[in-house]
Amino acid sequence: DLNDRRRLPELLDWQHRECVHMIRTVLDCCAEEGDVRMAMQAGNMANTFFRVDLRGEAPPQRVYVQSELKDHPIWRRRKFWEDALLEGVGEHLGLTAPVQWDELNPDGLREAVLRVHNIVYAQLGTIAFTMKDVGMSRQQVLEFVAAVSKRSQLAEDQEHEIVRSVFTMFQPSEQTPA
Repeated sequence: DLNDRRRLPELLDWQHRECVHMIRTVLDCCAEEGDVRMAMQAGNMANTFFRVDLRGEAPPQRVYVQSELKDHPIWRRRKFWEDALLEGVGEHLGLTAPVQWDELNPDGLREAVLRVHNIVYAQLGTIAFTMKDVGMSRQQVLEFVAAVSKRSQLAEDQEHEIVRSVFTMFQPSEQTPA
């Protein structure tokens, strides 16, 4: 089972090629079936497994399976990201006690809305990071964040914090050449 293999994530070259092929096939099926949950799990697996590139510069670099899947069409579909966000928010809301919205007093309503906004905020931040990780441009990520923030009526400070995080994520590496 691939999930059991996660504790030993380093792959040989041939295993890496096979893993890329397998996860690409899973993503193809997910795109066809609209299976967001499985696609996100496949993406997480792709970020787990790597091979060590000994042919490049020293020190050897890890080449993650995900780097070979950035071109997959599923990552370019806005609806995929919207569905992934809804999936994550729904999953976290399912962990909280059900709310009878029409029975809440103003303070309880404010608290419940804040709880939902905090879940959306956390999930949107995670989705933004994942979008960057699969090769989406900064502009695409920012547009998605802005649209979701507006539609979800996130607090202005929450939207600004995610936007600031997106700009930080896309900063060039500050490593200096040796």
